[in-house]
Amino acid sequence: MLSKKMGYKDEIPAVGFAMGMERLTQALVDKGIQLKDKDSIDLYFIQLGEDAKKLVFPLTLQAREAGINTLSSLGTPSLKAQMKKANRINARYVVMVGLMEAKSGKFQVRDMLE
Repeated sequence: MLSKKMGYKDEIPAVGFAMGMERLTQALVDKGIQLKDKDSIDLYFIQLGEDAKKLVFPLTLQAREAGINTLSSLGTPSLKAQMKKANRINARYVVMVGLMEAKSGKFQVRDMLE
């Protein structure tokens, strides 16, 4: 067994599976399942501060559940760095959530095509 070859004394039962992404994608397409264009980001959340971060994560999940292709910046880079990333990934809209927005529940939204 693999576990013994890796140096473990005991055998560890396991099951594995592998499939190429191309085959998986083709199988989904053959079944009529529509795939999202992962390269097209509709909404990108930018957060500044811990309060904003706590608010952005559930909003990101809600947007995804609604079918909106969404990403969020959950690290701690500056606003400038996060905006550069939004440009780099060609996000259509950016939602900026800072301390004041987190407290008021009103967010700044920027149309990146304007």
